[in-house]
Amino acid sequence: MRLFDEGAPARAANLAATRTRLALAASPSVLAAMLALQPQQLRAQAFLGTPTVIRGSVGRVTSPGIEVLTANATQNTINWTPDDNSLGGGTINFLPNGNTASFQAGSGISSYTVLNRIITADPARAIGLLGTVNSDAAGSIWFYAPSGLLISGTARFNVGSLLLTTNDPVGAGGGGDFMPGGNSFRLQGSNNSTAAITIQNGAQINAINNNSYVIAVAPRVDMAGAVQVNGSAALVMAEDVSFTLNGGLFDITANVGSAAGGTNNITG
Repeated sequence: MRLFDEGAPARAANLAATRTRLALAASPSVLAAMLALQPQQLRAQAFLGTPTVIRGSVGRVTSPGIEVLTANATQNTINWTPDDNSLGGGTINFLPNGNTASFQAGSGISSYTVLNRIITADPARAIGLLGTVNSDAAGSIWFYAPSGLLISGTARFNVGSLLLTTNDPVGAGGGGDFMPGGNSFRLQGSNNSTAAITIQNGAQINAINNNSYVIAVAPRVDMAGAVQVNGSAALVMAEDVSFTLNGGLFDITANVGSAAGGTNNITG
């Protein structure tokens, strides 16, 4: 199985796609103004939202239904504002079926984490991931959505490692260090939260490199998808959890549990 579509960057270039360079130095207001001035067809991309990098440096190349994000630092945090960010309505289709987002290491980066923080105006609207997420073996791809995550039966993840959570990585919100020492982190949700991660039947999560991990943390986790991992997998139902990674293993401390419930029908 190929973990990263090496042809995606070339296809994006051939399509004369929009090239957007995100960096800490970029002003969010300037970025928003630039995007607003672009014709709608030039904003085609995989993730349907506006990104702002608040930690690290991430390069981005987009074309219709495709984007390639290059991590140029070890820790990278992107705050996303969904295009569909209205109050009321159902699940937000953030990564439509058929769209592909691929992450890769920049020059000189041997391992990296990209934290995608997806914040909605309506805390009752979950974020839907229906398409494909790829990365090279060096990549740990994290998705945080306090309103909940729906991983549909059409979703495919082919990544180095994966974290899905409705609990905020401590320190990340202000662009700070969310993984002190490079191997520990804490995921903290709001009190009495019932936010859920739902992984539907048909969803496929593949993290088949040595010492990989697949982690889902939320007050409620409903798991019916398939996971392949060459390390460790954890489904944790809690409001506040601490992790320490050690190769393909990890120590877990549930600081505050949850009574929101969930189901686990994980298959391999």
